[in-house]
Amino acid sequence: MVLVAPAEEWLFRGVVQGRLRQGVGPTPAIAGSSLLFVSIHLANYSGSLLPVFAGASLIVVVGCVFGALSEYTDNLAVPIMTHATYNVVLLILSYMSI
Repeated sequence: MVLVAPAEEWLFRGVVQGRLRQGVGPTPAIAGSSLLFVSIHLANYSGSLLPVFAGASLIVVVGCVFGALSEYTDNLAVPIMTHATYNVVLLILSYMSI
């Protein structure tokens, strides 16, 4: 929560999305940064193709939400806090399933 969310949001929303926005506009920038975002999370998934595809699809949607929050608010703190909260919820749900 303290390191991962700020680092990922700074890189994907701040740097990647920011640079893409200059060349292609906000919507393609959100899509492009979200696709790159999912690429670093693919190692979290293994097994058959359907669960990997479902997990990757979820991460693309989550990345688009973070990207839209960044565009709408023009403030990286909002997607950072949303990302951190999302990670905490996933951690709690994982812990509860043990």
